[in-house]
Amino acid sequence: MSRDLLNSTTRCYLAFINSPILSIDVLGNWVLSFSSTWDSAGKQTINNAIKDLESDIVAMQNRLDAWTIAVSKLPDDCPLKLFLNQNLTIIRAALNSVQKGLASSDKLTLKNSDLGEDVYAETPYNKMTGSYYNEIIVNNNPAENYANWTPEQTKETIFHELLHIAGIEGEEPSADNYSHDCGNYAHLLDDFASAPSDFILLPMIDCIQKKHDLDEHEIKCKCGSYADWSP
Repeated sequence: MSRDLLNSTTRCYLAFINSPILSIDVLGNWVLSFSSTWDSAGKQTINNAIKDLESDIVAMQNRLDAWTIAVSKLPDDCPLKLFLNQNLTIIRAALNSVQKGLASSDKLTLKNSDLGEDVYAETPYNKMTGSYYNEIIVNNNPAENYANWTPEQTKETIFHELLHIAGIEGEEPSADNYSHDCGNYAHLLDDFASAPSDFILLPMIDCIQKKHDLDEHEIKCKCGSYADWSP
């Protein structure tokens, strides 16, 4: 085992929070600190999800580039154009933040706890700072136990929580609550993880229409058919 690259004289493995056995950093990225009780299979599942996201994030950004070009070609009087550009900027900033984390040596704490039914995971929110902690808690409730998730479910769940850590505040819009920009709802971005190279923005467009009370007929008239301009 080589000496810590951070050159600490008093803590020989500072990059691993001085605990190289309990923390896993097989990728050289986020230091994954597994708190609470984990078996080796659970740790490996999380590590695999992080590894997959490391390669997927590049595909997501390339797909986002394609969407940005497509939106730039919409007519200036298209009522969707301004709002789509604004939300694509929000999404790009979040993806850049996730990518930065994937390439960093920051500590990312992983816990498992009983979060009840109908919940996969959560990321604690710091009300004092107005931001999320670098911590993901996955559910070990029998109804939604992380041990029973497919690799795809694990990847999508971890990505969802990483979006919150990256600054995406909302979960999903509701009929009477569009307090965030549409690009600021994590559930609207979940498909990025399942289809990094060909995700669509129909949920985002639907949100924009409802949030800004845009006329559907005017959108079709001035923007054209979604099938005609989407990448």
